[in-house]
Amino acid sequence: VAKSALVVKNEEPVGPYDWGMPGYLTPSEALTLELFRDIVHSKPQSYHDAIFSFGNHEEEDYALCRWLRARKFVLDDTVKMVEEAVEERKVATLHNFYPDAKEALGVEEAVYKTQYPQVFTGGISKDGKPLFFSKPGVVNIHGLQATSTPDGVNRYQWHCMHHTFASVLRDRVAADPAYKRYQSCVVMDLEHLSRSTVNAKVLDIIRHQSRVDALCFPEILGICVIVNAPTFFSAIWSIIRRWLDPRTAGKIEIFSFKGSAERRLKELIDADQLPSDYGGNAPSVAETIVRQGDREGRVARRVTKLMHVKAHSHVAVEVEANEEMEVVVYTRCIGGALFRVEASVLHHHHHHHSHLHVPHPRGSHREHIAEHTVRCPTERAVENAAPYSDTVARCLRGPAKYHVVGEAAHKSRLSAADHFLVVCNIYGNNEETL
Repeated sequence: VAKSALVVKNEEPVGPYDWGMPGYLTPSEALTLELFRDIVHSKPQSYHDAIFSFGNHEEEDYALCRWLRARKFVLDDTVKMVEEAVEERKVATLHNFYPDAKEALGVEEAVYKTQYPQVFTGGISKDGKPLFFSKPGVVNIHGLQATSTPDGVNRYQWHCMHHTFASVLRDRVAADPAYKRYQSCVVMDLEHLSRSTVNAKVLDIIRHQSRVDALCFPEILGICVIVNAPTFFSAIWSIIRRWLDPRTAGKIEIFSFKGSAERRLKELIDADQLPSDYGGNAPSVAETIVRQGDREGRVARRVTKLMHVKAHSHVAVEVEANEEMEVVVYTRCIGGALFRVEASVLHHHHHHHSHLHVPHPRGSHREHIAEHTVRCPTERAVENAAPYSDTVARCLRGPAKYHVVGEAAHKSRLSAADHFLVVCNIYGNNEETL
């Protein structure tokens, strides 16, 4: 690209969203870009790979300007930043940035996302940015501890950036060759956020992810709209804001009221791209997570319940005539819990499993289907050991209402870590049985 094409044409001040972009540079910024380009071309491959972390389809001027913007076009600072990023990437590079999400996490990605829903929906904003929706308000920290590890979450972040986001960007460039600014439009939903959700562990995850993103994937936030912010969020925001570059913080808009948030989202995103749970016509975030998480399209829906088994806890799930269900339990609890599956049959349909009837306290009858003790082996109960899961029952056919009941396996006092995440995978029709 000729230098003249990089420089801003007129003397008008450049807006915050165009600052430091090719075509909007001052003559001195354009000179810094050329000096940086020469340095990059003289460096080893690892340096080049760090800059072009999303792949070589990113145009060089745009990639180099992303890094320069992150350090305000101070050349020495930018060079130092790339060197730090090369170092930060070393371990992940050896593993090709964990191409398999399940291997990275130690659990199916879709199960992890039931505890921390976040997804590139496949939609775009009016100005062509890929849409990313995240729901930190419903993060279930005990469910995350049962299904993942801090190391797993960190590996998964590399996976998301290098594989998921990179492929989203590749698709955007293929669909629209004019798309050159590698930025996303992020919607962060804080509905149901409570003070207890934002504990030290959650803030640690946010701090680590913010640091890696800012260092290794600079300047990829186009705009972030925070919706359903509770009143106490301003205190948390003052902490998080300190971890962000001031210009990044300036791209973040915060809304407490649903109406004003939806109006803003509709200004940014066409209705056919906006998920239905935010006032648009596109599939909801939950539907998108299920659809993307099960590439073969087998799981029709998923019901999860975090049980803190003191005396007993239960979840009821209705399975339709053309469906069947399996019940999997994730835990780090070495004390264990006994899980029973009972069915109250809908439409007088006799269940094929067993004819042992267990009278229910309220007088209705439930059929006893299965029982199984789930207990985490001691060596798997430590923080960074792979998540432990056990299948309680499978091939539970509809139409029936199934009750999954958990009871402490021993009557001693359970510790706070004794959580059990019950995951009911419901499979659609015309599939072979599991």
